[in-house]
Amino acid sequence: MRWQLCLVVVIGVAGCAQEYGPGHVEDLLRRAADGARAQHARGNAAEAAELAAAVERIDPDFADLEPLAAGARAWAPSLAGVSRARRVEVQRPAAQRVLLYVPDRLLDLLDVISFDAHVGPGIFVDAHGTHALQASAGARSAVGAGLSRGRMLGVHARQETGVAVLAMGARTGGIAVAGTAGARAHQASVAGIHDPYDGYYQEHADYWSVGASATVLLAGGGAELHPVQLLDFLAGWIGLDPLDDDLAHTRGLRLGRDERELLADLARVEQHDASLEGYREARESAAPQSTATPLPRRSDPVPASPAPEP
Repeated sequence: MRWQLCLVVVIGVAGCAQEYGPGHVEDLLRRAADGARAQHARGNAAEAAELAAAVERIDPDFADLEPLAAGARAWAPSLAGVSRARRVEVQRPAAQRVLLYVPDRLLDLLDVISFDAHVGPGIFVDAHGTHALQASAGARSAVGAGLSRGRMLGVHARQETGVAVLAMGARTGGIAVAGTAGARAHQASVAGIHDPYDGYYQEHADYWSVGASATVLLAGGGAELHPVQLLDFLAGWIGLDPLDDDLAHTRGLRLGRDERELLADLARVEQHDASLEGYREARESAAPQSTATPLPRRSDPVPASPAPEP
């Protein structure tokens, strides 16, 4: 089972670099727009906003999704960056909140550090006291295991390349992870002066982390301390939750597996210049032929919503 999981992760990272043709991009947008409307019909405003916003970031004129996408602005870029959780606030009974107090403190503690050991070809070194004070250079492609951001204990695969000194440089990375918190894959890049509001630090890496990582030929490892998460852990003991990640008053997004894969595909399109340019050129000249199935009518039955994440 472990080798199968590793294979899935490696395939996920390989997919980060693929190019999407105009027709494929249009199909993804249609499916996401359809999913946003279906989630809205079920009363899941946050989930509808997540899907609608993914469509609007690629093509604001694709569909009339502005009212649905508005809810995603609650997750607009923040100074905390990737550390801020995308969870929905809920009102739980007082007894349940009391029972979740200790588990929340333990989970917050897991967010404070991350580490990994990996194998794979490359020469890459990185050391940073936040990404305003960093030195990194090289390229690597590796598979490994450890405790990743997001309380994910499991396996991962990554591709990374770039060079940076202090707050300047260029870096691109793709990673797929699978383990105790499910599975996810994403890719991002940053160039010029690094800023905590850059997409790279909103979706991919923790701007405020302190740590080091290295890959030499066929093996390596790394570890990071996350000061923002440490503040969240300490604040939790007095009932505060600045990163909105406590189970006592939030829930995960009610997104099915297909919807999560769809969002990952759209994120890859958004980061792939050739895919974006090809789609937009095709839209300007003539609408591409789509192989997508017709969107369900409002009167069609809406599929049952998956169970919410804890």
